[in-house]
Amino acid sequence: MKKGEFSTVKGALAYMKGDISISGTRDKLIQSIKPVYKGTGVVYTEPTRDHFVFLMVDSKVVVDKQLWYLSEEGVTITITRNTVTNAFLGGRGLFQQKLEGKGCAVLKVPMPAHEIHRIPLYDERVCVDGTFTILRTGSVELDAALAGDDAFQMVMNTTGEGLLQTFHGTGEIWVCPTYGLYPRPPERGFEDDVGKAIGGAAKATLEYSVNLGKKMSSKKKLEKKAKAEDK
Repeated sequence: MKKGEFSTVKGALAYMKGDISISGTRDKLIQSIKPVYKGTGVVYTEPTRDHFVFLMVDSKVVVDKQLWYLSEEGVTITITRNTVTNAFLGGRGLFQQKLEGKGCAVLKVPMPAHEIHRIPLYDERVCVDGTFTILRTGSVELDAALAGDDAFQMVMNTTGEGLLQTFHGTGEIWVCPTYGLYPRPPERGFEDDVGKAIGGAAKATLEYSVNLGKKMSSKKKLEKKAKAEDK
């Protein structure tokens, strides 16, 4: 890079050459630190048997957890929360990563790029029998439901297909039919970070409630004591 800037997942660096500085940026929501590289030179990442896919971000992009690897300045990485139905029935998990802004991003996937079907949607619908759609862009939304045209078919499962991932809207989806043939990317603590953040917030709220309760109890005792002394 030449007077550039980009961020990566934790632990991606192998070595770097040139006038490059490295710092960390902390995600305010999940309290996770992402390394940020600035300057002029070359950065070499850790070797891997996985594959890298380049993605130009110019609108909202939602990707499966653990796939984002790096992105240049101008692309922000946050999380998006799925509905309970999509999270558990759809097998997506409660959280996915969201990329926004403008710039280039790199995804780390187990399969070669030519095995990814990039399907554009123009106010259309695509139904996928499985969880091998790794990305959606634009206004494309996801719904998970049992296969069938009516309630009877859905409840009795007369189609034999089970749950379908239904994508609808305008944008693009990336479908990877061979995903199941490859080992899944190792967990890098994405949902652990989210869980810790939520757990920390819940713990802080509980501690505040307990302390507030103790203060109110002490105040009531003092008021009762004062009333008794007045009598």
